[in-house]
Amino acid sequence: MALKWTTISRSSGTGAEKTAEKLEVPYLTNASTKANTAFNAEVSRAVASWRGEVAPMPGANCDEAGMCPLAMDRIDGGIYKQSYASALTSIYVWTGGAHGLTDSFGLTVDLTTGDSVGLDTFVTAPDSVVNAAVGRALLNKLPATETQGQTPNIDIRQDGVAWSVSDKGVSFAFAEGLVASNAQGLVSVTVPWSEVNG
Repeated sequence: MALKWTTISRSSGTGAEKTAEKLEVPYLTNASTKANTAFNAEVSRAVASWRGEVAPMPGANCDEAGMCPLAMDRIDGGIYKQSYASALTSIYVWTGGAHGLTDSFGLTVDLTTGDSVGLDTFVTAPDSVVNAAVGRALLNKLPATETQGQTPNIDIRQDGVAWSVSDKGVSFAFAEGLVASNAQGLVSVTVPWSEVNG
């Protein structure tokens, strides 16, 4: 079994009005039919949803064919312990305004059942312990101008936080503006297993 990353590209319009879309999407192969179908269908649903978000709107940077910018890029992911397919991606959608929106998407599927699984399947430490560990990782990653030397106070259960698992630990991605200024874009960190399992 393998979790592969496939680039989907499309474009529309011509000349200065040409819009290009590039999506780096996870694709599960060689697992059970149920797991393959469940994982890949969920990714397809997510992509369709994001494409709906970039529907033309007044003032949006869309081309004459009505296509607006959408991008998706790999952050982390793979097969974990031969039992789970886990992927974490960044998403950029143009929803109007000056800069559009950067967000994240995470998906973890049990390779035996094909069911999506939650963070509690992997993390046994209390949320307060995990939040503190993630806050320390963010403090080490973000510029001092963003943190003022203080550990960010975050909540891994809030909207705008996506995650994936790997041999390294749990990777968390935070939507633009959630833990730092919008200028930092999407921020992601990986927390070792020793800090999320107690």
